[in-house]
Amino acid sequence: MLAPLQLLATLALLPVAQTDWPHLRGPNLDGSVEAPELDGGSLAPRLAWRKALGPAYSGVVVADGLVVTTFSDGTQDQVIALEAEGGAERWRFALEQTYLGHDGSEDGPIATPTLGAGRAFAISARGRLVALALADGKLQWSKDLPAELGTVVPEYGFGSTPLLEGGLLIVQAGGIEGRYLCAFDPASGALRWAQGEGPLAYGSPIAMDLAGRRQVVVLAGPRLYAVAPESGALLWEHALGERATAENGVATALDGERFCVNVRGEIVVYGVTRAGAGFAVSERARVRELGRTYAAPVFGAGRLWGFKSDFLTCCDAESGARRWKSRPPGGRGLIRVGQRLVVYGAQGVLAVVGMDDGDYRELATLPVLESSGYVWPSFAGGRAYLRNAAELVCVELAPARGETLAAGGPASVEAEASAPAEAPGELGRFLRELEGAADRPARVAAFLAEHTELPLVEPGWVHFLYQGEAEDVAVAGSMLDGSRPAPLARVAGTDLWHASFPIEPGARWEYRFQVDYGDWKADPRNPRTVPSSGPPLSELVTPGHDVRTHFLPRVDGPRGRLEPFEWASTALGATRTLQVYLPAGYDAGSEPYPLLLVHQGAEWIEAGGLVNTLDHVLGQRAAPLVAVFIPALDEWWFEGGGTGTEAYLDALADELVPLLEGRYRLAHDPAERALLGKESFGLTAVLGVLARPETFGKAGVLSVALGDRARHTLFALLEEEKRGELLFFVGWNRYEARNRDRGYDYRAESRRLADALRTCGYAVAGGERLDAHGWGSFRARTDELLAALFPLE
Repeated sequence: MLAPLQLLATLALLPVAQTDWPHLRGPNLDGSVEAPELDGGSLAPRLAWRKALGPAYSGVVVADGLVVTTFSDGTQDQVIALEAEGGAERWRFALEQTYLGHDGSEDGPIATPTLGAGRAFAISARGRLVALALADGKLQWSKDLPAELGTVVPEYGFGSTPLLEGGLLIVQAGGIEGRYLCAFDPASGALRWAQGEGPLAYGSPIAMDLAGRRQVVVLAGPRLYAVAPESGALLWEHALGERATAENGVATALDGERFCVNVRGEIVVYGVTRAGAGFAVSERARVRELGRTYAAPVFGAGRLWGFKSDFLTCCDAESGARRWKSRPPGGRGLIRVGQRLVVYGAQGVLAVVGMDDGDYRELATLPVLESSGYVWPSFAGGRAYLRNAAELVCVELAPARGETLAAGGPASVEAEASAPAEAPGELGRFLRELEGAADRPARVAAFLAEHTELPLVEPGWVHFLYQGEAEDVAVAGSMLDGSRPAPLARVAGTDLWHASFPIEPGARWEYRFQVDYGDWKADPRNPRTVPSSGPPLSELVTPGHDVRTHFLPRVDGPRGRLEPFEWASTALGATRTLQVYLPAGYDAGSEPYPLLLVHQGAEWIEAGGLVNTLDHVLGQRAAPLVAVFIPALDEWWFEGGGTGTEAYLDALADELVPLLEGRYRLAHDPAERALLGKESFGLTAVLGVLARPETFGKAGVLSVALGDRARHTLFALLEEEKRGELLFFVGWNRYEARNRDRGYDYRAESRRLADALRTCGYAVAGGERLDAHGWGSFRARTDELLAALFPLE
């Protein structure tokens, strides 16, 4: 009779039932599962159940009729088990206090649990590894990886998925002194072997058969290697390059000799062969048409299916050549279920797609969540599982029986402008006339010659037109949610593409085109452009819009000047070259001036034209002042509402302001000092005033982005006692930046901020304009902002 540990090891070696999905990458560890019962006929996906959950990046795993994932309840990070049949909660286990998101991340756990040997194995964001009884969630054993192995917690927390292989639990633990990769006894947690060095990133070990040998493939920063699962012995290693790192951290097996990884924006296929007593690894192909995504690809019949950014794409695994690329369904992840792809599409859509070689073929779609997420789909027992930061859903993929069954969609989806099926108005009339025309290209040329100002605007509508030979053309802009650009329709027999949208009189939009899935570019037939963080955007201004010009250079009258100021910050450990604006008449006077500190100062000078605005407005609509333009870091998000915000603001208050007061004639009253920022730095500006009211008494905020950890700080500050007579300018636009899948809406966030500040008794100026997000609106609003913060006496 086998001893209990021998029996456990034997059971762990047995094939996993295809009715389970026990690992992030499924029963085969490659994102695929066989489902012969679903092959052949059509499918009618239908929503089975949904469960409200808090945020996490954890995937969903399934075994023994239980669905397991992790989430934050706002206080604790939890492991939860739900019944696959109906979704009732079976148990939950509190891992630790909630890990707060920061610098762009969500709150909650990151790593996906693994199921096997009657247990659920999970890792918290801070590195607590636990084994729980799958039946009831009771703790079997626990390990503190940082305390026991010397692991340095990664910047965004632990994200590695444990691997059950060969009767061992293998974890990319990141320990020191040769304990980067560790194998534990699943029953007791005892360390069985350890190997390797290096900083921990976000990889997960994956087992696969290569060159006749079971191997565990590990991505560790710029290094790729494989070990023997039973001993940890190094089998081979390969350098990816000094700056090459894997994007999603897992390898995908293709066959018994090849696997692929997602490295620096492309998929690289490697082959492993026997070489004497060891192994040789070599690069076989670069699939440049896949990559720039967290999603891992799937393989079948010599093809790789995956994403290039948000485009679902099919490529030849041998040559890397593209077979097809599709704009729908968008999204972040996919798996292979038998002979179909199950895709987690944009805006919370589940899509079933044929694994065709010739073109994209959509078999079924079902909107199931209000937004997408970074979590890949899972599948077990005829059910697909998707989740985002708010909900988990179970969708049955049943064979259709002569009908397509409707399923409940998301609870609520905000309506927005979208292209109608047929063009309205003047363009619609022209297209209908064109249907019977003998020479369509000539008619199109005549129409465009008559309408030289594009886009074509008429009461209530705007028509975007693009002319040129292309496979695909899309438009993105102020009228759309950022997660879903709109395709243009091609007029048959011509090279004219079009899309129409409703628009309010007096509105202004910013937009751009994408042709054949390439780089976004401005409209070649529209001479109006505005600056952006990348290439210029096209601008659409409708009749009645309040056009401002104060950000253009002043051609007459007095002007101020810029001079450099070197700030060697002890607190920040760096030197920055600031630009200081001194108003006209500064040198001849003796009076003290108010102070304006401008975050992201270089952008405000170049794209925002703020120096020009100061020349126009100071002394006319606003009091003369000294403005200091502070350049942002390359990794700006740390100080723009991120984890470096508090240190940055303290450095401004404790170091920079005293230095400026020692050099320039500045007023000492906090009511004469303001911080200016847009988006994430708008949050920084507000936090600066609330946290340091003894130094800063005013904030100018445009299109605020309420970030992660600083968001908690902001509302905690607002709940405290009022800090004096503070003044805020909060401005935003009707057509603000918004992205359902990424969870932001600057219009809603700006409104929330303004309402919260007013509720606390603070003075708030600003409000909403019939405008669009971007530099066109930022620079147009600065005259009003300056007049509100620094009024003329």
